[in-house]
Amino acid sequence: MKQLSGLLFLFICMTCSGQQINYNFLPVKVNGNYGFVDTAGKVLVRPEYDFLGCLVEGRARVNVGGKPDDVGNMEGGGWTFIDSLEQPVSAPVYEAVSDFCGGRARVMKRGLYGFIDKNGQELIPCQFSNITDFHNGMAQFEKDGLWGSLDPDGNMVISPRFDNVYYFNEERAVVGHPFHKAYINKLGNFVTDSIFFEAKSFENGLAIVVTRDSIRYGMIDAFGAQVIPCSYGYITSYCQGLAAVNLNGVFVAEKNEVSGGSWGFIDKKNHLVIPAEFDNTGVFSEGLCAVKKNGKWGYIDKGNKLIIPCKYQLAFPFSSGRARIVIKGRVGYIDKTGTMVIKPKFVDAEDFYEGFAIVKQVVYKKNHKHSVGQDKYGIINIEGQYLFYPEFDAIKRFGKKIFKVYKGNGWGYYNTKGECIFQITE
Repeated sequence: MKQLSGLLFLFICMTCSGQQINYNFLPVKVNGNYGFVDTAGKVLVRPEYDFLGCLVEGRARVNVGGKPDDVGNMEGGGWTFIDSLEQPVSAPVYEAVSDFCGGRARVMKRGLYGFIDKNGQELIPCQFSNITDFHNGMAQFEKDGLWGSLDPDGNMVISPRFDNVYYFNEERAVVGHPFHKAYINKLGNFVTDSIFFEAKSFENGLAIVVTRDSIRYGMIDAFGAQVIPCSYGYITSYCQGLAAVNLNGVFVAEKNEVSGGSWGFIDKKNHLVIPAEFDNTGVFSEGLCAVKKNGKWGYIDKGNKLIIPCKYQLAFPFSSGRARIVIKGRVGYIDKTGTMVIKPKFVDAEDFYEGFAIVKQVVYKKNHKHSVGQDKYGIINIEGQYLFYPEFDAIKRFGKKIFKVYKGNGWGYYNTKGECIFQITE
């Protein structure tokens, strides 16, 4: 096993929203040990470690002296970070650490949390029983069962007085508890006197809210003014200038669906620009939107012209000029004219991204004179040609140009040219 400063370093990968992963460092596992290779398969860090995680903001989490449990989580040992040259930023003195986010990493010592910088300096002492990572310049901490906020220097900017953890988005955060929610700014002041049954995060200056008395949906602006009246059975966020709305229906939380009513679209002035004549709708993407009528799905444009007839069991938004549709339980793809460019044969499939889509297909193999079907994953291009056939137990994207493929307990990497960067190993 690899020794560094006389200690064994074990690596694990764990990331959160907003972090910068270096996709030129690919974690690999050979004979149970971990290392890094680059996008050409060249070894950057020899596989001599017990565990190795992703390089996030120039640092990777390491554990010294711990052991993996049955599901791969580390038990015991001490935690610290190393840089891309394998230099540790501190001694392994922490009981737990999170990946760096915004130049800060959450660490735990003696059961309490604080933060360190990339040089291992403890910027915020380990004194909190519970605390979040920094998000949009704020970290939320818990004290005596109530939550408040810190700035990146550890200064308390909102005293702990809210019942549940909250997160800021566009300078606003939702606070409260189920069926009793409101909005605060980064000073902890309420931006409106209204209390809502439900309140969503702000997106492009607007937030979806639900009234407590009538359980109707609408939208408010950053100052709490109701810019879209709370008069709808449901409303989606704006997408390409239009928001889907349900008239006269009721959202059933237990089923996570809207019961009854009809669907149409409003513009940002609350004008019903597409009449509420549909059983259900998706959202606009690449100029078209999936709509459901008489139990089948098709596509309309922004002028409410039916571009693709309603004939599909399910239909999804367009991406890269292709849309997933479902016929008799199988997924295929159509283009914007409604032409079936990839026949429905997949158990499941993803949208196209950077010209490729991950698909799941039943593959049959003979087993004692019987054919046994197994779900396997492959990748296709927008013409439906296989980059590689369904043979993997799982596939994940690693950045834009690399796929991480799994078989059993091992994994390897391929690029978008179909070239193997690193063979599957365990």
